[in-house]
Amino acid sequence: MNVLVIPSWYPTRDDPLSGSFFREQALLLSEDVSVRVLFDIERYITFKRYLAETAADLMRRRQTLRRCDELLLTPPEARGVYCVNTYRFSEQKHWRLKQRTYERVLRQLIGEGWRPDVIHAHSAFFNGIVAHDLGRAFGIPTIITEHQVFLPHRVSSFMREGIFRALEGADRVIAVSRHQSRCILGAAVQCHPLVIGNLVDETVYQLPSEPHSNPDTFNIVFVTDPSYIKDNATFFRALEEIVKRGHTKIRAVLAVRLFHAGQHGAVSAMAQQHGVANYCEVREGIPREEMPRVYAQSDLLVSTSMAETFGAAIREAMACGKPVVSTANGGVDDILSQINGIKVDVGDYLAVANAVIQIMAGEVMFDHEQIRQSVIAECGREIFRQKMLAVYREVAVEDRGSG
Repeated sequence: MNVLVIPSWYPTRDDPLSGSFFREQALLLSEDVSVRVLFDIERYITFKRYLAETAADLMRRRQTLRRCDELLLTPPEARGVYCVNTYRFSEQKHWRLKQRTYERVLRQLIGEGWRPDVIHAHSAFFNGIVAHDLGRAFGIPTIITEHQVFLPHRVSSFMREGIFRALEGADRVIAVSRHQSRCILGAAVQCHPLVIGNLVDETVYQLPSEPHSNPDTFNIVFVTDPSYIKDNATFFRALEEIVKRGHTKIRAVLAVRLFHAGQHGAVSAMAQQHGVANYCEVREGIPREEMPRVYAQSDLLVSTSMAETFGAAIREAMACGKPVVSTANGGVDDILSQINGIKVDVGDYLAVANAVIQIMAGEVMFDHEQIRQSVIAECGREIFRQKMLAVYREVAVEDRGSG
């Protein structure tokens, strides 16, 4: 079976963290099916340059397709293409050009003898729209896995219509949690989401094989970014409260993901404002391959997000046998229980502080192997592989039957 993966973001040489879990999933599934990835990178040019390039293409009687395969991380095999954009384009114009670019690349793949049996898009925001329209144009069944916090009211009416068209027209819609499924249905999208969590690779995230580097300190890991949805203020207020109560043998490693240069230092500044900078080690842009050791060297992961669709960091820490204190952010509801952590209300920094102190003091204890097994049973390699392959086969069979 041939599966074409079209992600809405993907790891590149300039940004290896972006969409890394899409690549990890594709790598695992490529053991059973032939997987290729198709992804575009925006190429911003002046309108004058666009007109000049268009005129040159007309003179050559062919449209130039600018590839950037070398920028995408492989394996699996990935095709990168530049999609042109300029400030003079309307949203509709930009989208038409983007769609045509994808169609040309897909025709090339088919011309080389590789035709997808299934197109699998990651997130309707926004390449799920591309995938759906490609599937309809080429007669290929389409699957969309929705990963993002589902807020269609925050985009234009044009894009909102596209998102609804894609989700309602897809052969399968997958939500990464029951909470995510409810959000999609609550927005009045007419579909029937199938809940399949993301992959958490237990061969990568394992129980610690070495002792803590700081055995006399209680070590917390906090995976975040500067967005408001992560509610960093609640974490810092909780940490401030913990220290205020005399628990000073504490250290928090903050693994911070940045989306643009202007966010540099934002989380460190918050730590200073709350007077807890001395208890924090802020690390921006930690390579993904280092995260298993970060989890392994911790005693606890804390999450204060207002909303999570899945909670990858939460589950990765659990796969390393670490308990979690998390706000009731939605995505955590499918996994968090008394076996593996403590759940508190969103924004309740006192409850976060109390839960951390209880675990520090040994008032609440956990079995590390039980924590790990709770994740493997839900989204480990084999269970994820079986669920996704079953969906691929069902969709491909249904398409052959309808044909």
